[in-house]
Amino acid sequence: MSLFSLILCKYLARNFLKWFFIVVFAVIAIIILVDLSELLRKSASKPDVNFKILFQILIFKFPSLIQRVLPFITFFSAILTFWMFNRTHELTVIRAVGVSIWQILSPLIIVTFLIGGIDLLLINPISSKMMVRYEQLDDYYLHDKKESLTVSETGLWISEARKDQQLIFHMKNVNLEKQLFKGIVITVYDQKNHFIESISATSALLKKGQLYLTNVWKVAPERLPEKYATLKFPTTISLDIIKNTGISPVSVSFWELPMTARLLEASGISGLKYILHWHALLSRWGWLSAMVILAASCSLRPLRQQGMVYLMTIGAFVAFLLYFLRDITYALGASGKLPIVLSAWLPFGISIVTGITLLLYSEDG
Repeated sequence: MSLFSLILCKYLARNFLKWFFIVVFAVIAIIILVDLSELLRKSASKPDVNFKILFQILIFKFPSLIQRVLPFITFFSAILTFWMFNRTHELTVIRAVGVSIWQILSPLIIVTFLIGGIDLLLINPISSKMMVRYEQLDDYYLHDKKESLTVSETGLWISEARKDQQLIFHMKNVNLEKQLFKGIVITVYDQKNHFIESISATSALLKKGQLYLTNVWKVAPERLPEKYATLKFPTTISLDIIKNTGISPVSVSFWELPMTARLLEASGISGLKYILHWHALLSRWGWLSAMVILAASCSLRPLRQQGMVYLMTIGAFVAFLLYFLRDITYALGASGKLPIVLSAWLPFGISIVTGITLLLYSEDG
């Protein structure tokens, strides 16, 4: 690589990064205003939720929100970069000395590749841990949910809070169709975490807020173990809680998603949405570069043909369509109506094919 090419690459990358951070700070301000107002609305009827708690909820959710809109931050950053180059006629000069559009795009694509790698491999694990804490605070203070679920190699663990007790359910396997739990152990504590009793059963059937346990052993302090052929145990746990509570894909890091999916499958619960989210995170890495190419196809015409308002309008329209497409394909993939790989990678494919096609058309006619 010649000295001129190296200097040009650094110059292009530096300008793109400048606009990238400007857009990031603008998006941060918008997210804070919108999300904080929404949190204030939700907490209006909850006098025990103060501003400190709301601020904690916002902070823990914040990295995940930034990651979600990262492709569109990249898109608008690239549009602003090319608009400024057009406005100062630098792009015309660069093209006049024989630099192709693909050479101009290369430094920006390299930068987005590095940003995507940092986001996926370093920031995502931190963001997922913060998201776990966000969901705990949001469920407890704003939605009054007292149940939580985790998964491990030994099965599912569910906690249920009652007025004067804390219950821990451990299930080796779940059959969602039959509402049947196998190898269930219920441990009961008081509010001071003092052990009250343990109930174990080979199986349990869930019906209308009751667990119908079979082949039951009950153990309590200072009492002999008691055996029952059947035993009825009241609970607030439902199948919806087992499917959805506490283990949303966003709260699991990129590195742990495949393992979490396998553990859930082994426990009798579908791990499809975790594999889908893993593919979506991986496709987002490539999608950042695709958004640069798409932005270039929208904003490389001479300035006399388009102004700032025109560019931002076109950009907002394109971003809205892609955002809408992403949500549709993700929903179809999560429901099993669309193959996982197709639902996760389709927005990336459409973006890069459209961008390259438009660029080839504008370059070669």
